[in-house]
Amino acid sequence: MIKEIVLDGRTIEYTLVRKKVKNVNLRVDAGKVVVSCGPHVSVGYVEETMRSKSKFILAAIDKTLVCVNNSGRPTEYAHGERVKVWGEWCVINVRKLPDGLKRGRIIYEHPIIYIEVENPDDKHQRELAYENWKRSMVKGKLDEMTRYYYSIMLPRLNDRKCHSLDDIRYRIMKSKWGVCRPTIGVITYNYNLFEVAQEAVAYVVVHELCHLLEANHSARFYAEVARVMPDYKLREKVLKMS
Repeated sequence: MIKEIVLDGRTIEYTLVRKKVKNVNLRVDAGKVVVSCGPHVSVGYVEETMRSKSKFILAAIDKTLVCVNNSGRPTEYAHGERVKVWGEWCVINVRKLPDGLKRGRIIYEHPIIYIEVENPDDKHQRELAYENWKRSMVKGKLDEMTRYYYSIMLPRLNDRKCHSLDDIRYRIMKSKWGVCRPTIGVITYNYNLFEVAQEAVAYVVVHELCHLLEANHSARFYAEVARVMPDYKLREKVLKMS
């Protein structure tokens, strides 16, 4: 159950979970507040407990937001929130969807990202509109980059009788920007490349394509990367800072 509470003047969303526990337990995970309590504990008592620990809750939220915002990914999808698009800082502007339209949409006018939804106060609507736009942008850009560099590398791949690139996939990954499975010709990219500068994204593309030639990270592998992208070390540094 998702609810809202005002703590020291700030409106905070929290998830209330009822289970067999003796106390009211508070947890802040990735900027989100989760409260667990017994099945018969009143919401009033839960929120009284939260107010008594408001400094801890707000400090934990702010600490998490600082860490997350270094990557430029949105957490609240809220008006005024700073995010990155291809490595460049932008600002979210939330406004009501024009009459007659039902589906949330994004209008991008760098450096402003307009999130237009039926109910601007509904975080779920804001998040859904933004994430759909982000995924569409990533697929378009990465598909284009991959086709470009694959065409450059194709003669080399044919000479080496390597597996062709048969599929490009996308998902959220916690520790990898991309994964290549050379035996079946599949490359999977991380949707979070959206916040990374394009010159570093291009390096990820070349890196994964070169795994069609060399499966490991040997000297021969990096020689193949350098063949296509001589300045790859500079781009790799940009990626590591993302």
